[in-house]
Amino acid sequence: MPDRQLVRRVVSQVEFHLSDENLAKDAFLLKHVQKNKMGFVSIKLLTSLKKVEYLTHDWWLTLYALQFSELLEVNEEGTKVRRWVPIPESLLSIPPSKLLLAWELLPLEQDMLLLLLQKNFLKTITRMFSPFGTIASIRILRPGRKLPSDVRKYTSDFPKLLSKHCTLWEQRS
Repeated sequence: MPDRQLVRRVVSQVEFHLSDENLAKDAFLLKHVQKNKMGFVSIKLLTSLKKVEYLTHDWWLTLYALQFSELLEVNEEGTKVRRWVPIPESLLSIPPSKLLLAWELLPLEQDMLLLLLQKNFLKTITRMFSPFGTIASIRILRPGRKLPSDVRKYTSDFPKLLSKHCTLWEQRS
């Protein structure tokens, strides 16, 4: 039987990881919560998080401990856990990665050069955006071209997406 204090510490740490406060800052874990329609997250994944792994490497111990949580429920298979209180919609609507939209990076007369110098342009954009975090993708959006479905929802807030050369930078979560 595991030490009671260790069990309490594991429960406390996992409850913290799945708290509103933490999920608002932890895009990686939020993405995993969003993946499952019921909000369940793998206990093995939670055990591999640094602060939980510091307490135990044994996901069976994590499973055992989580059965004592008043805030979390373990699924019937004993492989996943979720909060009793649903994740607020405001958190669930956060995209799993951070996006940065930029336009007018080149003077207007250079817009056509963009097509010719795309390779150099991508290097320049990469250098420009890399201080903000690890780059997952960079997309160049051109006026008159069909926007990708995941970008269309931003056109009401950013109408320049429809009329300007834009660069959409996605930060890895």
